[in-house]
Amino acid sequence: MRVLLTGFEAFGDFPLNPSQLLVEECASLNPGFEIYTRVLPVKGKRVGEALKDALERFKPQLVLSFGLAYNRPAISLERVAINLLDFSIPDNEGWKPDETPIVAEGPIAYFSGLPLKELQQVLREEGIPCEISNTAGTYVCNQTFYLLAHYSRNWRDFKGGFIHLPCTPELVVQMEKVVPSLPLDLMLKGARKILNYMSAHCG
Repeated sequence: MRVLLTGFEAFGDFPLNPSQLLVEECASLNPGFEIYTRVLPVKGKRVGEALKDALERFKPQLVLSFGLAYNRPAISLERVAINLLDFSIPDNEGWKPDETPIVAEGPIAYFSGLPLKELQQVLREEGIPCEISNTAGTYVCNQTFYLLAHYSRNWRDFKGGFIHLPCTPELVVQMEKVVPSLPLDLMLKGARKILNYMSAHCG
């Protein structure tokens, strides 16, 4: 099985992005199948091209995209992506779209291609906080999730979904804010469990 894992570069007031750290750590895993990683730009006008380039280059059968949701207390398995760009803060190029579709004339929403209930159970059995979320927001994370689903249904045949990560304790300290956090090691353990489950049941 060929797997593509994507994360994001740092953005806004966040000096680092746990999703970037996680996929960089996953690049060294040897789980018995091929793992490719790509750190995507937090740039709404460029992220679709970067994602499509990675899909074309690696031709994955499974894609797991990770992003940061700084106020989440658990790993969040996203259920639905909506066809909307409505950025609360500018992206890394200063772009701040308002109520703009991601894909003109595209479907209102797409559902995840991952078995969310099963993955939630797998992580909880390992003592890893995990929830199923019904909103991926309207920022670049949701945009990437929507495009991932759009590409999988209209261009290439693969399974894919989006997973939001909490802050790490180190990021909380750097931001000098009191928000929920999980250690990177625990998030990495969760990613391994998801990969193992998908390999065994959906490969």
